[in-house]
Amino acid sequence: MNIRKIEPLEKIKRRKRVCAYARVSLDKEAMMHSLVFQISHYTKVIKSNSKWEYAGVYSDEGITGTKANRPGFQKMVEDAKVHKFDLVLVKSVSRFARNTIDLLTTCRLFKELGIDVFFEEQNIHTLSYEGELMLSIYASFAQEESRSMSENIKWKIRKDMQEGKPPYSRALGYEIKNRKVRIIPAEAAVVKLIFALYLKGNGELLLARYLNKHGYKTINGSSYRVNSVSQILTNSNYTGDLLLQKTYRQNHMTKKKMKNKGELTQYLVHGNHPAIVSREDFDEVQKRLSKNCVRFKISTKKDTYPFSHMIKCVACNGSYRRRKSNGKVYYQCGNKINAVGIQCHNQQIPESELYRMATEALELKEFNEGKFKEKIDFLVALFNQKVEFHFKDGRTVVKEWNFKSRSESWTEEMKEKARINGAKAMKGEKHEHRSYPTKNPQGHKTIASSC
Repeated sequence: MNIRKIEPLEKIKRRKRVCAYARVSLDKEAMMHSLVFQISHYTKVIKSNSKWEYAGVYSDEGITGTKANRPGFQKMVEDAKVHKFDLVLVKSVSRFARNTIDLLTTCRLFKELGIDVFFEEQNIHTLSYEGELMLSIYASFAQEESRSMSENIKWKIRKDMQEGKPPYSRALGYEIKNRKVRIIPAEAAVVKLIFALYLKGNGELLLARYLNKHGYKTINGSSYRVNSVSQILTNSNYTGDLLLQKTYRQNHMTKKKMKNKGELTQYLVHGNHPAIVSREDFDEVQKRLSKNCVRFKISTKKDTYPFSHMIKCVACNGSYRRRKSNGKVYYQCGNKINAVGIQCHNQQIPESELYRMATEALELKEFNEGKFKEKIDFLVALFNQKVEFHFKDGRTVVKEWNFKSRSESWTEEMKEKARINGAKAMKGEKHEHRSYPTKNPQGHKTIASSC
């Protein structure tokens, strides 16, 4: 027996692929400079290390660490899954996430993928023995700090409200200088026009179309839609009185804005600023809006279907609505249905495909509405027949839907009718046809047939 020893090949040393994550929580000029500095700093640090290979810098601007749906952060997570880097540099735990669950979930995922995260300020490597223990302690402090800051800010805002000092925001028709509200005549004229036309019997849809046709723009420079007209018609600030705390944030984690329906104290400041609309006209508009709401209300039951009020359009930020046509059920962007000048051209989505995609996104064998409502926050209708599912835990999943051809979408009834008509045609019999009006050469209406 002849045994030959085969020496192992010399292991090729590969440079460690290193990236960084940077974030600033406020979308202000000073903060943007800070973000630019962070990106520049990490780029130099990584490229100056001969043992490291530069794998980029992921960043988010103007987004708080308590929210997990950060585009830069999510891109980093997706790239981690395909092993684009081995090490992530982060300034501190609070820059990565102030939500303990999100922080630990992401770090554990990276650990399973063999990716190390290094937090500079805390000097923690997540792949180290004591890494997760130290991380959970620091993350808990960061989350509590976020809650405390949120409470302090809310206390200051409410104190100002009690003293009649509102946190001003711009409204069409007004400008704010040195905390004083002044009327902008040109914009105020548009507000007066909207109220006047509505009192003459024009609905919100007709008003939006009229304003767009004549070149008027909203305060943001965009075209008018039904909801933007409604916001002006229901804004009591145009009477010169100021109602404070109309909305509030649900909690410091989600930062979801809620309409104040009596949960918190409201403050009404009479004669706070110059009026654009009289109190009498405003009250009359509210009465008519209320009557129209009752008149056109179809159902008092909200969320009749699982996908009701759940789908947002990526093109125009409109809400998708359920529609039924020729026995088919689909969801379509509301700004395409209620076109007010500029129509949204994003595609309609078959309801059957939404059920299929939701089932796949939830990793279920069959659709479960309870699980869907429990885990899914909202959906975004993307381009190219794709839908993005946003989970309440911060994850996102993109699914693609199929557009059936005309023949595939035929019902059994339609197929049977086609077979009968085909058989009759073979026998020379007349089959079912449809008629439509036309004109003869003399201009008189006749009825023409079309098979």
